[in-house]
Amino acid sequence: MAKYIETLELGRAFFENTEQGIILLDLEDTVLEINRAAQEMFGIEKAISGQQLREIFPFMYEKDKKQIEEGVFTCKNDYKKTYKIKCRQVRLGETGLLKILYITDLTAISELQCKLRNVTSERDKIRNIIESIDEAVIVCDKDGIVFLLNRACEKLNDFSREQVIGKSVKEVYNLTEETSYMLRAIKEKKPILDVYQNYTTLLGKNMNIMCSNVPLFSGGKVVGAVSVMKSYYRAEKLTQKIMELQEQLFNNRKRHRGNESSNNCEYRFKDIVGVNSKLKQAISWSKKAALTSSPILIYGETGTGKELFAQSIHNSSHRKEGPFLAVNCAAIPGNLLEGILFGTEKGAFTGAVDRPGLFEQASGGTLFLDELNSMALDLQAKLLRVLQQNTIRRVGGMTEKRIDVRIISSMNENPAEAISAGRLRQDLYYRLGVVCIHIPPLRERKEDISQLVEEFIKRYNQKLNRNVQGISPSLAKDFLNYNWPGNVRELQHALESAMNMVEPHENLLKDHHLPPHVLEKIENKISATDTTKDINGDYYSVTCKDGMELQDILQNVEYQVISRTLQKNNGNVSKTARELGIRRQGLQYRMKKYNIK
Repeated sequence: MAKYIETLELGRAFFENTEQGIILLDLEDTVLEINRAAQEMFGIEKAISGQQLREIFPFMYEKDKKQIEEGVFTCKNDYKKTYKIKCRQVRLGETGLLKILYITDLTAISELQCKLRNVTSERDKIRNIIESIDEAVIVCDKDGIVFLLNRACEKLNDFSREQVIGKSVKEVYNLTEETSYMLRAIKEKKPILDVYQNYTTLLGKNMNIMCSNVPLFSGGKVVGAVSVMKSYYRAEKLTQKIMELQEQLFNNRKRHRGNESSNNCEYRFKDIVGVNSKLKQAISWSKKAALTSSPILIYGETGTGKELFAQSIHNSSHRKEGPFLAVNCAAIPGNLLEGILFGTEKGAFTGAVDRPGLFEQASGGTLFLDELNSMALDLQAKLLRVLQQNTIRRVGGMTEKRIDVRIISSMNENPAEAISAGRLRQDLYYRLGVVCIHIPPLRERKEDISQLVEEFIKRYNQKLNRNVQGISPSLAKDFLNYNWPGNVRELQHALESAMNMVEPHENLLKDHHLPPHVLEKIENKISATDTTKDINGDYYSVTCKDGMELQDILQNVEYQVISRTLQKNNGNVSKTARELGIRRQGLQYRMKKYNIK
């Protein structure tokens, strides 16, 4: 008896927990029981025991059949889903018989197969992209096991993928949890970029590389990391070339010290266009600061004209006869930037020679450190020491050299935010931000747009041999309504492109002269509302206000579509659900969500 009860319990557990839909019927096709999988498959939320199967699932029956016979058949419901149904008769005891329907959702299987094909296709695309990259790329999972690398990685490290796939990063490069930047990126859940790494591969090859390591996320969890590597020798050669060119410029400037243009600085305050009060205040502060030697920090969004201000300050200072040198701190890796800034001594690294850095080359002039917040923190500490002592020591050198350089630096974010985010040392900020100048974004000085347009048209008329007199009222309105996330630089590039499209006989810029991608951005950003058609040709208003999230926009459209389709079908929920291609239960849920009666 105990074994019989145990068998019944096992049968009941299988019936309730199997992923296959199961319905039990008597010989008259009355539903006896339906399992959880079948309920979810057909969206059934209430008990249906005792009801006729035909009343609930009429699509399972052919026209002339009153009952389902033993065997296998397929059928489609009103939602165009296809099911495979296997009917078997089972005897209970001596005389009792019942039917068991085993149901498989073929549509779901087809969708799953399609998703698997898509995943395979995406995987192949990713592999092809990685293979086409010139830099060495290697990818590991969250446990540090290598599962993907490209040919460039094989060539750089002199091993084959068969020798390393499936092995730990630690084994492949003879590193530890602490010395492997890939594993640290996984552990710290943040990128580790442009760092020097020395290792010996599992085949014994010693390597010096520069690498960037980025953790990979899925569903908010770290699932692995990717490392992009390049030979440090190539980076050294590039640094040497840059420094050679700088040295040539340095020597040329010394020979032409009396020439005004020798300072490589073309902009002056008269070139800054605008009447906005915030802009005028920034110009006023800059003119006053130009008369001293205090460090200046200029901050503003990308494209606002920070270097234009820096050059204007230099040309209004007592250092205007001296050189103006600029370096983008975001464009050069930290260890290379150190040599470029401070210079090198022979023997500092392979091929290094005695060569002055930018601090020495800019002596008597101005050094402009652009995008200071992108400089590595350890290099910021060395820069702070230089500013405190007014001396520099070349990379590999032992002696200190006095410098006479004014520092102007710039950032594309508020200094307080950079300090809070750990991108800028606070003590360095106090040294470099003696005078802080904020350049307002173009969206906060729209009264300057017409004057800027006039200035750029004048410039490109000369450069492109055009005779444009202005812009159309429609385009002027669009320019005023657009927020210009790229600021003055974006406006300048839009106008230059439009000037290239003007016919020789045209003297007015219009909307159609703008490049399509610029015009699309302008139109999308300035539209408060737009309209769209559904499959039936009905129009719906789509709200697209600044700052509005995509989810809110989609919900607004969904509410309108459901409301109007229900109204057209006189409130018939089943018909509306079929027309919209969703389940009745899904439609009822949305009606409740949007309070649609």
